[in-house]
Amino acid sequence: MYVSDIELTQYRNFSNIHLEFTPGLSIISGNNGEGKTNLLESLYLISIGKSFRARNDFELIRHRSPDQVNKFVSQTTIHGITKFADEKNNIVIALPLDNNQSKEIKLNGINISASQLVGKTPTVLFTAHDMDIVLGTPGKRRQFLDILISQVDQQYLIKLQKYQQILTQRNSLLKAIRDHQSSEDELVYWNTELIELGKFIISKREDIIKLIHREVQEIHAEFSPTEKLSFQYIPSVSIENFEETLNSTLRQQILMGITDIGPHRDNILIHINERSAYSFSSRGQAKNIVLSLRLSEAKIIQSTINVQPILLLDDILSELDEFRRKKIIEKMHMYNQSIVTTPEPDLIDATYANNIIHLNNGEIIKQ
Repeated sequence: MYVSDIELTQYRNFSNIHLEFTPGLSIISGNNGEGKTNLLESLYLISIGKSFRARNDFELIRHRSPDQVNKFVSQTTIHGITKFADEKNNIVIALPLDNNQSKEIKLNGINISASQLVGKTPTVLFTAHDMDIVLGTPGKRRQFLDILISQVDQQYLIKLQKYQQILTQRNSLLKAIRDHQSSEDELVYWNTELIELGKFIISKREDIIKLIHREVQEIHAEFSPTEKLSFQYIPSVSIENFEETLNSTLRQQILMGITDIGPHRDNILIHINERSAYSFSSRGQAKNIVLSLRLSEAKIIQSTINVQPILLLDDILSELDEFRRKKIIEKMHMYNQSIVTTPEPDLIDATYANNIIHLNNGEIIKQ
């Protein structure tokens, strides 16, 4: 699996560019603010259907200068071509100028939803914000799990989205019951749906944590031989007790107007040498953990769906010492395609790179 082409129109700081890639290692270089991360973001978009950093799709649209406001400006589009064996996929994402409208996604000319796009081009993304998986809120760790599972199991993503919709409806109903505008009898349907979907999500998360725990130990030992890394999934409620707990805490839920148990409240505990990584790890240790996690994610995707994911690395090499930088570069060469951004291309031996792309103010100055 690899991306062979990406064409961007009116996207971020790009007016219109077209890049060709080959399998192997690609280096995207340029000073800060030239568009390196924007380009990597577009590659992630054709895989996941959404940005890893924008709050909404409107932020992806290229800023129009005052003299363009009343003139025709091309629609913002991201057009990618991916190849796997004899299969070729054309992916087009078109963003409307009106933030109240939704984006349009086409796969080989056929309109699809974002959830249908996930898994077609599996990717593993490394960014500086990955530190949040270790040092951030439980929501960041749940998000890591959810994206990983969704790329290998489309049913999971469908049911996760439905669970979130049911949760929103149930919370609205709880508030209405609290305000004497609805009756508790109306909860029966929403409870049934929430429990069924919640059990499915918990079960899938339990399974993936077992795979992560197995894979990440060996990888982490390469980065930090003296430290033992472990993971523990902490669901807010067990599958066996979901219904009973939901019913027994109903009065409290009505009072608060929220559903306070379920997979949306789960956590993942990460330990180094039996101590909480969240509370006690240094930034260096946290970096080693997220590197190990991302590499274990790549191995799990490959072993589960028999497709090597594309590795996307956003300016992380400069943050690593020479030992770990060499380790990461070694790992990149194990995958069919790896694309890395850096303001310091000399950190990577150019003889290992199949593509070297230099950006300057949203333009390609050399490829």
